[in-house]
Formats: sequence, C-alpha cells, structure tokens
Amino acid sequence: MSKLTELSEARHFKVTDEELRKRFDQLIKHHHLPIARVTYFSHLTETKFEPRAFICCDFSGRTFGNDFEGSEFLNPNFSGHTEGNNLREADILGGVMGGGFVGNKFRGAYIRHVDISDAKFRQGEPQRIMNDDSITVHKETGRIVFCSGVENSMIKPEQVATFRPINLNFLQSLPIPFLARLYFDGEHRKLALISQEDILFLGQSGQTSRMWPGFVYTLTNESAELRTEIEEDIIKDSANLSEDQSRVLQALEYSMLGRIALRPARPLDIYYLDEHIESIDPVIKDFISRIKV
Repeated sequence: MSKLTELSEARHFKVTDEELRKRFDQLIKHHHLPIARVTYFSHLTETKFEPRAFICCDFSGRTFGNDFEGSEFLNPNFSGHTEGNNLREADILGGVMGGGFVGNKFRGAYIRHVDISDAKFRQGEPQRIMNDDSITVHKETGRIVFCSGVENSMIKPEQVATFRPINLNFLQSLPIPFLARLYFDGEHRKLALISQEDILFLGQSGQTSRMWPGFVYTLTNESAELRTEIEEDIIKDSANLSEDQSRVLQALEYSMLGRIALRPARPLDIYYLDEHIESIDPVIKDFISRIKV
C-alpha cells in the first residue's frame, strides 16, 4: 500500500498542491524516511534503495534496474532513460517524466501533477496517427483514480470493481477502444478508461499529444456529459450481477459528436498482471494481450 494511502485523509478526493506537500511532510515524519535532497544521478543501475524521500533529485542520465519500491519523490526530474526499475508503491508528486520511460513496474504507485509530455512509454512508432482535434490528451497527470488496486481488481475483482470494454466512435476516424472501470471511494463514484492503443494525435494548430496503451486515463470535466453516460450505463447494467459473477460487462459503443479531453493517471503494471495471467477473466486477458507492446 502506497504510503499516501495510509494517511487519514481520503486519497481519492481532489486536493491542492499545498495539501499534497503537507501529506508528504507527514509521511516522511511518520515513517522516518531518510531524505536525499538536490542530488544528481547521472548513471544509476541495479541499486536497491530502502524506502526514502527523494526531494528535487535529478535522474537525467541512465536509470536502469533499480529498486525504489515504497519511496517518495517530490519534484523529481526523470528526463534520461528510465528502464526496468521497480517503482511499485512509490509516490511521485510533481516533476517530470521524460526521455525513454519503458519497462518499469508501477503497481500501487501514486503519480500526481507529473509532466509526461516528453516521455516515451513504448518502444517504436505509434500504432496509429490521427489528424483530428476531437481528442485532447493532457500533458500532466491529475487526480488519481483507484491507483493502488487497479491491477489487483483485474485479477480478483472486488464488488465495486466493474469493467466494461467500450469503443469511442468519431465521425472521421476508426473507433478508439478502452477498458472502462468504475470505482466507488465510499462517497463518490469515479470512472477511468484504460487505453488499448498507441495513438499520436495531430491537431490543426500544430499541437501534438500521445495516448499510450495500458495507461489509465480519466475524462475531465470538459467531457462530463460523456463521463456521466458511461457511468450510468455501467451502474444500470451491473445492478443484476451476483457477487460470484465476473464483473466484466458486455461491450458498448459511444458515438462522439463533440470534443473530449483525457487526463493521464499512470501506466498499468503489465509485469504484475503477467505474473497472474491465469487468474484473469478471459475478456481482460485478451485486453492485456493487445496492450503489451
């Protein structure tokens, strides 16, 4: 469990940067984490760190095969080549993910207000290029959704973990497939969309954005109407499911007439899902096979 989860305030509610820094200070004091401040790591490989707080640290070189599980990062700079690291149960607040950022483990990670616009989360070229302004993919991660339990719920869905494959249809493009997941935090319902394709969006204004496969996305308030429609359909169709039934609903399609905006949360931990692939519902297993790139 990520250390931010252990704090008394609910982690899924919208909080300010000031509140996040206050939580960061709390957990450092509570867990007595050693602190690394303003440190430059030009080449860091296969090092196992006990949980610690990395404050404004620069990982702009090669960061390969390190174990950061349970550590805290405040405004880090991951702008080099970051590959094969264990970031499970880590909390990353602010800063930058840039350069090559592939093959890392993220189960239970908490990633908020991180600029991922210059990161590359997949080797190779995009699977699809869309000359379409209908979708905006924000460049910075925002409010997190069910972060610590998403992979676990794919393996053994709890009562509140209900999945649905959906397609978003646009007038001038092929459908875009997602796996939708509805989550209740005890007071609010939240919807997240897990992407299946690597798509580069080319806007008419010259702006580009990338949607990565196996990434968790949220629909922002700019797309509140669509978000509500998907949520209500899931609630309606899951009402008659018994507790021992699979929580994967029949696929649906949604035709889009306007614009939508997506905000990234974090990558799925594909390695963890692979370790438990035989326990996963066949629909989700097929989904996972298509996002492994």
